[in-house]
Amino acid sequence: MYRADYTYRRQKDLDKAARLSPEIEGVESRLFKITDTTVLNAGQARYVYTLYQARVQNVAGGYQVATTANTYPHIGLSVSELSNASAFYAYGVTKANLPAGFTAKPIPINTFVLAVPHRNQDGTLLWMILNTQAIDGVCNTPLTGDTDYGSILQPLLDDEYGTFEAEEGETDFGPINVYDFATFAFPMNDVDFATFANPYLPENDMGTFT
Repeated sequence: MYRADYTYRRQKDLDKAARLSPEIEGVESRLFKITDTTVLNAGQARYVYTLYQARVQNVAGGYQVATTANTYPHIGLSVSELSNASAFYAYGVTKANLPAGFTAKPIPINTFVLAVPHRNQDGTLLWMILNTQAIDGVCNTPLTGDTDYGSILQPLLDDEYGTFEAEEGETDFGPINVYDFATFAFPMNDVDFATFANPYLPENDMGTFT
């Protein structure tokens, strides 16, 4: 091979390497700490996260995690949030089935996350956070109506479970009556079980020991 040919091929390889970004980053994954969150799309519950590199350290008292001396901020997106434009949040939570007061949440600030590198269409480096988006909220619909269960202390409807102190209707646990099982102290009629203290006389009652 002539020197001129070698020089030409070497220059061609260098030009190609300068023009093309690598498909895969040299670093497979990194540990980061989220320090800030910016809304990317409120309707889709998607966010942009500011990340700082972190490292686990084996110190007295166990493994501890903290940010490193590298103060360069990185930009991250949640893989779990990428599909939120569909009818689902995260990996299959149906949006329409969420009760009132609940919604998809961003990753909290100061959370440590694992991320992998990714380049967008113009070559900009992004970090893709490996997580499952949280669903959280507070139930703001009190129990009302015939299908709700009443409280133990104060039942509201006849079809609810009553209490021993304040029975509400025929289907609640009410006081002992002629249709209930008799008590040992006060049987109510001939079909009740007799008591040891005051047995009934009809032949269908239970007798006493004396």
